[in-house]
Amino acid sequence: MFLRQLLGLFLLLMMVSCVEQDYQESELSKIQTKSIKEHPYWSRVYSFRDPDLVQLDIPVELSFEFVLEDLLSFETNKPNYIIKSSLYAYHNKEVAYELNDGDTLYLMPERKNLFRVVHPENSYLKQTPWNYDGTFEGEAQFSKYLETEMYHNWDMTRYPFDVQKVTLRIESLQDSSLVRIRDSKVFPPNFSGVRNLRRGFVIDTILFNETFEETTIYDEDLGRAEVRSIGEFHMMISRKNSWLFLKLFSGGLIAMFISWLSFFITKDEFESRIELSIGSIIAVVGNKYFVDSAISSEILTVADVMNNLFILLVVINTFYIVYVQRNGDDKWWLKPVSMFVITLMVFVLATTATLLVA
Repeated sequence: MFLRQLLGLFLLLMMVSCVEQDYQESELSKIQTKSIKEHPYWSRVYSFRDPDLVQLDIPVELSFEFVLEDLLSFETNKPNYIIKSSLYAYHNKEVAYELNDGDTLYLMPERKNLFRVVHPENSYLKQTPWNYDGTFEGEAQFSKYLETEMYHNWDMTRYPFDVQKVTLRIESLQDSSLVRIRDSKVFPPNFSGVRNLRRGFVIDTILFNETFEETTIYDEDLGRAEVRSIGEFHMMISRKNSWLFLKLFSGGLIAMFISWLSFFITKDEFESRIELSIGSIIAVVGNKYFVDSAISSEILTVADVMNNLFILLVVINTFYIVYVQRNGDDKWWLKPVSMFVITLMVFVLATTATLLVA
């Protein structure tokens, strides 16, 4: 009885914790604007010269347009690649506000540390400073060109049906109560200019996601640690699977058909039957090593499952040849045609299930 109550209390605490976390995340995801003059913290940080003329609601929504110009050296299991891109930032505020102390609050990337584009410092880095393009239809526009070497951790679990999520991160350098990173609803991500992506890959789409990251900077005025808004553009890159599938598994398929051919050779020609079966085993194992060398992965992939299925069925077919040679095929399911149909059905069902799961 005591253990049951203790378990119930534990489950209740877990539910409360999950609900509280979901509530906090949902509250962060909602943008509730408030005048900066009414904010208990930012109103003290920024005292405006003419407060009656200032209409500045926070958080400031920085909307980004991501234009992927090109993607170079993107190869399977190669951790580094080169990205060429243009970024455009928009907001519907003034670009400068005069303060009481004679200073100016700039809502411009080059004048105020509002955000940063996350990229490694390397010899391939070519970038232009953020340029103020002007104000169009009530929105200030800033632009930047970025060309750099980036890094990607390949997830090969579903290879060759894998979809790689390549990410460009934009991190706010201010608390989420002042700045939020969003995607532009007017100008969606664009990748139509990509010309040098390696053959066999295709960019399906570019998605945007905003996440939040709690820093180790505790602000006494805010009464909590700073929470930064993170904008992530996810480039979803898949493979053209039809020809790749044939390239990877044609050896296994041929080995399967050869092992089935041995069913229809008469039992008097046992030497020929067993030679075909052993040749099939050698071929299917060799095909597995060919696939392994192509992807060089330490995890179990869909390609591994397919090759292991080929090996298993070829070994079963070889075992069948030896069994009927010694014990005969008097039972109906041991007849060559019956065994062929059974193993073919197992092969089709197992292959279909693997592809559906992938």
